[in-house]
Amino acid sequence: MAELPRLLADAVQCEPEGVALTRGSTVVTYTELHREVVALDAAMGVLLGPASLVPIALATVLPELSETQTGELRRALDELISSLVEHRWSCRQACAS
Repeated sequence: MAELPRLLADAVQCEPEGVALTRGSTVVTYTELHREVVALDAAMGVLLGPASLVPIALATVLPELSETQTGELRRALDELISSLVEHRWSCRQACAS
């Protein structure tokens, strides 16, 4: 979890408008999510620590995730992690070509 901010920053470098997550008709790009992580880090990074930045940023850009009792935030975070790992591999492959 502590590596998520770095993985997100890498995704922004490779594909800034890439889709980080979708919920219904709402699409969140890597850049939008990264912008929120950077703002949180500047405001409260010392208190939160790197592992908390991305989950809190997710709940900020998609407030409905934090309003449910069904573990939706955890599912969204798992989706994001999968997306970032896949994106990282894709970007490395593209750079190697």
